[in-house]
Parts: sequence; C-alpha cells; structure tokens
Amino acid sequence: MKLTSSLREKKRYVKFSVDGNFSNSQVKTAIESSFKDLHGRLGLAEAGLQFVNLNKSNGVVRVNNKTVDKLKSAFTFIDKINEKPARISSLKTSGILERVI
Repeated sequence: MKLTSSLREKKRYVKFSVDGNFSNSQVKTAIESSFKDLHGRLGLAEAGLQFVNLNKSNGVVRVNNKTVDKLKSAFTFIDKINEKPARISSLKTSGILERVI
C-alpha cells in the first residue's frame, strides 16, 4: 500500500558548517545530544535526524519539515565539543538535496 503525498512525512535538508577540527562522529554526537537535551527523546524521534553528508567542516542533515527550527535552535546551544570550543551554524535549508549540496 502506497501512501499519498499528503500522508507522507515531508523532509528538509539543512546544510551546516562546523568551526573547529572535529571528527564526524564527534559532530554527530554533539548535534544529537544538544537536540535531545533541548527537546527530549520524543522530540528527537519526531525529528528523524539523518546525517546525509558529513565531513570535517560541513555537513547535511535530513530532518522532518516541522522540526527544522528545533534543529537550528539545537545548533545555537553547542559551544563545546569534547571540551574544545566549537560553533555550528546553519547555512542553507531546502527540500531538495541537490540544492543544498
């Protein structure tokens, strides 16, 4: 049974930049833990975060369209990763992956 487009979960792609030299797993863990601290486990589950493209300085996260603002707020609360100063900021948001990359 195929879902109609009105019932399907809509997604957005958020491109972000990382100031500092950190591994991919450290960045992923910092974003997930910041989101969980702010919005709880239920909020994290509703957001459906999926890291599509991740390298040392940039990355792309796929997220539910209703939780894009929650993800951006989680970015602002990240000031340290592994006790080193860090800053994550969103650069671009789109519903199509090719427009973000």
